Amino acid sequence: MVCRYSDHNAEYGSEETPLSEPFPHDDTEEQAEFLRNRLFDRLADNREDGPIPTADLWHLLNLLDGTDRPERRASVIAEIGITERLLALGAHLRVEVPNAEGRSADLEVRIDGVHFFLHVKRMSDPPAEEPVVPPLPDALRDLESIERPYRVAVHCREALDEAECAQVHDDLRTFILAARIGDRRIIRDQARRILADAVVVAPSEHGSITLTRGEYFRAEAGFAGAHRLLCRAYRQFVPGAENVTLLVGGGPYGGHTMELALLGSHVERWDQLPRRHQVIAHGRAGDGLWSDQRYDRSRVAAWLQDPFADGRIWVRQNARIDSRLDGVLRRLLDVDPE
Repeated sequence: MVCRYSDHNAEYGSEETPLSEPFPHDDTEEQAEFLRNRLFDRLADNREDGPIPTADLWHLLNLLDGTDRPERRASVIAEIGITERLLALGAHLRVEVPNAEGRSADLEVRIDGVHFFLHVKRMSDPPAEEPVVPPLPDALRDLESIERPYRVAVHCREALDEAECAQVHDDLRTFILAARIGDRRIIRDQARRILADAVVVAPSEHGSITLTRGEYFRAEAGFAGAHRLLCRAYRQFVPGAENVTLLVGGGPYGGHTMELALLGSHVERWDQLPRRHQVIAHGRAGDGLWSDQRYDRSRVAAWLQDPFADGRIWVRQNARIDSRLDGVLRRLLDVDPE
């Protein structure tokens, strides 16, 4: 991916330094070398009134060269990658800025008249050898004609034979006709071996069943870890300022994981009125960071699969944020304007 950069940061007297080559997405050592070269280039050109203090550049370089634990090294690469991405946009930065409670914000950012603190956390990636989610058997697709407004995640064992596929179809149909959001069904053969696993995960976008593959199960597996990272970032917030949490990693399903951790699991809400033409109201459980009024200083969060991938942004319901901040984040993460 090649980042896109704005050209209107003259307010801070900064210059853009666009990436001259693509970021190596798959190799950690190549990523470290790429970022090390960028830091040395910036050290050579940095001025006293430059976009980032020279001491901060040396701090980042020492972190990169002084870390060999794989998990910590991945976190350092993520933080330096985001730092480089912001500098390439023309931001002015400070690194590891203390807050009033003795902790530190990862980055203080000034760009386009916006001032905020960015808290970068690294989610664990799935194993490199993780098996590919098999496609759903075509024989199940007629279940999407069932007129119930649900999205159902289904994970089938690979290479089902005709009889097994027929059993999954019939058992899944029976389950779907009676299930509600959050209900789960494990389908087994006569030898008690698992043929399929199904969960009603969310409302569908229309009035009938939508089947999706097993991505939900992988996202669900990372829920607790993502929630812990969001809480840890919250403890680093600077009081009285705008704070943004950015999680990096988690594999291709990391965005789904973060959404669950932020907003909570999908449930049926009997304390709310359903929408027009619906019998049951759908909502979120109270297990998300933004559930109810908890963690009320957290208003904006984002996710990237790696430091230079395209991202996703979430704004808390009813939160009013500066439109300039929204624009900065969308450019930073290459998210299309709404």
